[in-house]
Amino acid sequence: MFREKLFIQILMWAHDRQNGFTRPELEAKFNFSTEEYNWVTTNFFNGGNPLFQVVSTRDAVDYYALTRYGNITAIDYIELKEAREGSKKATYWAITSLIIAIITGIGQIVVGLMDYFKN
Repeated sequence: MFREKLFIQILMWAHDRQNGFTRPELEAKFNFSTEEYNWVTTNFFNGGNPLFQVVSTRDAVDYYALTRYGNITAIDYIELKEAREGSKKATYWAITSLIIAIITGIGQIVVGLMDYFKN
């Protein structure tokens, strides 16, 4: 769970820096332990589908940005988050509508019974 949270935090941080960032900026932001640093290097910089790529080098410093795969992953996460929020709102309104329908139904039964016993 911790690594999933760290993965999302790094991904969103990098997504907000489309013009590039340096590795020291990334390290300063997240203050990785040695184990986390190795995990980030493996999952973001290396591997079959790296999420970061060098976009420029200035004064012997590499600037990284999300790869196409990294951007797609970030956008998918943002859309999933929005869908979850929309789902929560839809559930709220569905429950509210159901409660109103139940109250209306009970009211109709009460009025019907009152009319029945009145006559």
